[in-house]
Amino acid sequence: MKRLALMALAAAMSLGASAQGWQDYTTGTFTDGWILPGFEMDPAKHPIEVTVQKNAAKDFEYRILNPYLSEEFPTLNSTYSLGEGVIVFDLSNPDFVLVRTGYESGVKQYGDPYYFHNTEGYYDALYGFGPQELTDFLAKEGVVLEYSYISADRLTVTFNNCRMDIFPEATYSIPWSGLEGEMVSTLTVDTPLQAGESSLTELDAPTAPIEYFNLQGQRVSDPKGLVIVRQGPHATKIRL
Repeated sequence: MKRLALMALAAAMSLGASAQGWQDYTTGTFTDGWILPGFEMDPAKHPIEVTVQKNAAKDFEYRILNPYLSEEFPTLNSTYSLGEGVIVFDLSNPDFVLVRTGYESGVKQYGDPYYFHNTEGYYDALYGFGPQELTDFLAKEGVVLEYSYISADRLTVTFNNCRMDIFPEATYSIPWSGLEGEMVSTLTVDTPLQAGESSLTELDAPTAPIEYFNLQGQRVSDPKGLVIVRQGPHATKIRL
């Protein structure tokens, strides 16, 4: 089993999952890309029925309630415990979905909670980055990401770039070490979710140059096989 490359141990923190302001909105099916990949389990083989709540005080903000408390979730090893927690996400930009930092997920190791987020949510919390700012920032490091998004019918959210922290503040953004491929979670709901307007169309002019990268994030001039294509803030994987 792979181990998390943690730099510090977390002190016990409050759940941050008060019911105040949250209302039941719909139900759905969740596949976990935060924990199961580290145990070499395929999330698609372990779907979980969940309740999704809407923040009555904030447009386009939702949360998955107690996803790891489900009896359907696989048993982990004895160092992990599963309990109450939430995954909070923001659909203000349907092509740049944020998973918010600072909320206990319900997963603990040695009694210390993990706080789940995605890369988009992490950099939003730290610097307020939108899609263009994050694209430009990561490009300096040769990193290209496919951002999290909700489908056009507003029934499926794909959470790409799943990461973990051991503190409620945005301190670390930790993937599983030695993991092949990205950490991806999905949520498919029974009632369409409400989302804002995409900001990508105005940022991504038709004349924006097309760039190709290998799966390690390195720019390539003669793309072949499975590559990442980026135009403006849009990035996707294709096979040539």
